[in-house]
Amino acid sequence: MEPFHRRYMVSKKVLKWWAAMVKDLPIETIAPQHGAPLKGAAIGEFIAWAQTLDCGIDRMSLRDYAIPP
Repeated sequence: MEPFHRRYMVSKKVLKWWAAMVKDLPIETIAPQHGAPLKGAAIGEFIAWAQTLDCGIDRMSLRDYAIPP
């Protein structure tokens, strides 16, 4: 799950905003398109993990925009 979220989530800022928005909702299941559903304590664990994940543009550097030798 980590490689997917690191690559496809836009930024840590956006993921943190999403986590703050949903953390207090009465979520029964998170059903990802690929992978096992999350239920119970796993939901809170996922949200806590997501709000601290370095991802997307936060992981990029000038190295990603260099012309190959």
